[in-house]
Formats: sequence, C-alpha cells, structure tokens
Amino acid sequence: SNPDKLSSAPETPKAVDLLFGGSSNLLANAVSEEAGPYALLPPEKFAISWLSYLFLRWLATPSPTSFSLMPEFYRPTASQLLVEHPICIDLILWPSMRSRLATNWKDYDLEAVFGLLGCTCRLRGVFNGKFITREADGEPQVDQSFLRLFTRKSAWGLLEKFWVEYPELVQDLD
Repeated sequence: SNPDKLSSAPETPKAVDLLFGGSSNLLANAVSEEAGPYALLPPEKFAISWLSYLFLRWLATPSPTSFSLMPEFYRPTASQLLVEHPICIDLILWPSMRSRLATNWKDYDLEAVFGLLGCTCRLRGVFNGKFITREADGEPQVDQSFLRLFTRKSAWGLLEKFWVEYPELVQDLD
C-alpha cells in the first residue's frame, strides 16, 4: 500500500470499516481483508482487527499519540524492534510469544502457528456477546465495555490445543 495514504488513516478505525472493508480507509480495508480467512469468532476477529489497526497505524505514522493509543501489552517488545522478522508476528496478542517468535520464527511453520492461533484464541467471557452498538445516527460503534475488555491482556486466552502443540510459545502466559 501507499505509505502516504496509510498515514492519512484516522487514528482509530470506524467499526463498519473493520467489519466489512471497502471504505476510503485503506488501512482498515487491508486489516479487514487480512483477517478474513482466519477462523476467529466474530468478537475476537473484530478485537484483533482493532488492535492490529492501531499497531499498523503507529508503524505507518509513528508518533507519541499513535503509540499511546495501543494498549500497553500490544506495544512492541525489544525483540520486535531489534530482530528482523515477518510483520505478522507483530500482531500476536502476547508480548512473550511475539518475542519468542520474532527471535526464532525460522524454526516454525508460521502458517500452521497462525492457523491454530486463529482457532484457539478467545476473549474470556464474551462468547457471542454484544460487541457493536448503534448510536443515535445509526452508525455502528464498538461497544465501550467490549473495548475496555479487549484492551486488557488478561481478557485473552488460548484453548488447550495451542498449549499442547506449542508449549514453548506459551511460556509465561496464564
């Protein structure tokens, strides 16, 4: 994508742009398209898309403001900043897993890792819960309680299958 067009993306995305793509926000379109094939539940897909958007927006337009919009747990680790690695690793929710994969990514089939992550990643306590609301003008908005939830690292978990398949990647996770 054209970096100038990405840098003009709004600081935070519109919910409808992440849900459906096809808007004038090229960054939201790219995030929506990339999230499409993963077998995530709708709330998880939306939340991960939102966080990915914030990270990629910061990457395209680094500033104190764009950095501060990212939840602390989603900010880059030293390994991410110092070791060359595929950008998809930067979008993993858990800092310790990002660091391990950034350092050792050549030891893994990343397609398999991300495929299993998509199937086993869960937000605690929101199975089929409300994550989009409509304001007075009818524009879909992220539900504020849902936003507060998914911007906390403690709200995220992985099903047992991932722990069994990649025990070294889940060290330090709860």
